Amino acid sequence: MLRPLTRNENRLLPASSGGGPVNDASCSSDNSFSYAELEDKLKEIPPGSPNIMPSAQMFENVEMLVSGLRGMAQHHDLFSDLLRTTDYMRIFASRHKESENQLRLKLEEAEAGLSTIRKENEALRVDLAEVKSREESAADRLHEAADEIAQLRGR
Repeated sequence: MLRPLTRNENRLLPASSGGGPVNDASCSSDNSFSYAELEDKLKEIPPGSPNIMPSAQMFENVEMLVSGLRGMAQHHDLFSDLLRTTDYMRIFASRHKESENQLRLKLEEAEAGLSTIRKENEALRVDLAEVKSREESAADRLHEAADEIAQLRGR
């Protein structure tokens, strides 16, 4: 014969979700609690187990336990999604930083190249000034020579 649960046995069953972050109403809406499933599960208990008569409190406790477990499963899924999102963000940030470092390196190379080109440009300006000076000097000598030739012819 089945016997009712003792007070100690009743205390072993969870009474509620503890008022924690689990929302029992939202947890049970996705997968509604089925007394038929519970009845089937209770029928699976082997006959040799202690004879316990199910009570209304036991069904309420089991319903709360199932609801809490569903909430925990949802929180697990949510936490997994958050971890996955965090991993994606970490990868994105890493790639972004890598791209930033590559751009910084290209900028440094461009600045070094610009510095080299400026030095070469300055050297070319100095060379150009020397060439212009020689050209002017050669033109002056040419005019002097032309004047000398004109003077020599004029004599």
